[in-house]
Amino acid sequence: MNILEMKRSKSLNNLEGLGDVCKYKLNLVLDLDNTIIYTHILNLETQKDLIKNYLDKNEKRLLISFEKDNYYYFVYERMYLSYFIMYISNYFNIYTYTNGQKFYHDMVINALKEKYRMFQIINSMYKTSHDDSNLKNLEKLDIISVYGKNNLPYELNTLIIDDREDIWPFDRENLIKISPFYNLDIVDDDLLFLTDILGLLKVEYDKITKIKKKFSIQVLINKLKSFYNI
Repeated sequence: MNILEMKRSKSLNNLEGLGDVCKYKLNLVLDLDNTIIYTHILNLETQKDLIKNYLDKNEKRLLISFEKDNYYYFVYERMYLSYFIMYISNYFNIYTYTNGQKFYHDMVINALKEKYRMFQIINSMYKTSHDDSNLKNLEKLDIISVYGKNNLPYELNTLIIDDREDIWPFDRENLIKISPFYNLDIVDDDLLFLTDILGLLKVEYDKITKIKKKFSIQVLINKLKSFYNI
């Protein structure tokens, strides 16, 4: 069971006022596909009728649609994405990571930035044509490793959100796993719940930095998982 399959009864429901106690930003590495978006890919030659049906639907959660190499891409937002982006944009240094190719990465990121102007990304990673591995690694992102006035390893203040744990073999202690998003017909509040979880981590982080104790996001994540009996 992952942390976002737990009941919201244990979540932080009131995030008001967190900005008053934030001094230093944590780093947040955010997966795209099946975490905050879902992409349906259809063949332009063999699925023309289905493509027309998708275009006629006028789905409110459609972020962007585009053609590329005989395929049509429909990219949809997960429920509560706007609320989630509004929160993380205020309190985290944001990085994104996708196993999609550059053209796909650029289309999605530009669409997100256009719709959510506050969504500022420090660095992002996509899959290159010569990369045959799906494994992800924090080292590739050039993450800020600053904690107050002291330089500490980036893994101590970096959190990862992804629907897959297996592709982060070297950084699992920094990962919070979210359930995969792949169906528009399913109502889920995982991003809402995740915002609460990030609020809890941020409050604990601020308490520790306020008294100038040594900080490690990994310790906080482990405590959180222990609290939820995961």
